[in-house]
Amino acid sequence: MNTNLKVIIRKLLLFLALLVVVDYLAGSILKYFYFKHDPLIGASTAYVANYADQKLLVIGPSHALHHYISKQLADSTHLSCYNAGANGNYLLYSYAMLKCVLKRYTPKMIILDIRAEEFDVNPQGYDHLSVLLPYYDQHPEIRSIIVQRSRFENIKLLSKTYPFNSQLLSILNRNIYKNKNEFKADSLSGFIPLKDTIKTKFTGEYYKDVRTDPNYIHIYKEFLDDCLKRRIKLYVFISPILPEMHSQTSTIKIALKIANDTHVPFFDFSNDYRFKKNIYFFDNEHMNINGAKLFTSMVIEKIKQVK
Repeated sequence: MNTNLKVIIRKLLLFLALLVVVDYLAGSILKYFYFKHDPLIGASTAYVANYADQKLLVIGPSHALHHYISKQLADSTHLSCYNAGANGNYLLYSYAMLKCVLKRYTPKMIILDIRAEEFDVNPQGYDHLSVLLPYYDQHPEIRSIIVQRSRFENIKLLSKTYPFNSQLLSILNRNIYKNKNEFKADSLSGFIPLKDTIKTKFTGEYYKDVRTDPNYIHIYKEFLDDCLKRRIKLYVFISPILPEMHSQTSTIKIALKIANDTHVPFFDFSNDYRFKKNIYFFDNEHMNINGAKLFTSMVIEKIKQVK
């Protein structure tokens, strides 16, 4: 090997070593400041993953976040309650939150809210896992879920800065605008009410069936199985939407059959005529506080019937 080639290889190895060191140091700094100040309870990922200890949890997408009033549920069931719903959330995220919770304790009751099109092929269900990247090191129990985000996720996660690439604004916000109420459950216990009322509703075919993703169905089964193994009282709900549905979606049919096969109570309110009124909705999919009060009372009624 000639001298020039040796010099080039030596410099390349030195550069790679320096790159690894810089990545490690930068990643460690970003991680420190990301977790130094947890977000407010309203941004519930950190709270649910690390602190939640309530006996009743509501888990699901933005439907869960805006449709289930924690205090109303707590008063009726006499169980401490936290609404762990999250905007932009899909079933993979819901299952990750469940696994974080079960690593620490066993709730007595869980309400799982799913969309009427939850099992449809949808890349966003995987993309949204980016919010869990900072928890990859802390929570080994959800690594198998996080790596489903992309084909090369395992390789990307060798980098210590990668989990925080999309969190820079969040890190700045947490550390510049600190809040005295962090780590404290807010008075609404996760539930976020919507106040406005929709003016016009969508009148076409709201959910058009597409191919189902077998992995989403598998994750749904896993969610149910994990709860049953821990003897958690589990209830699956599909929230009301404002537009009328002309037929049951593939998700509803599949989710109902799996729930029936495993003896998990399943309630589909997606096409309930009692909610097809503008006064109950903020937009076509999300109920306002009026709708949430009515729906939560019906959820309580269904739970009591099962008991």
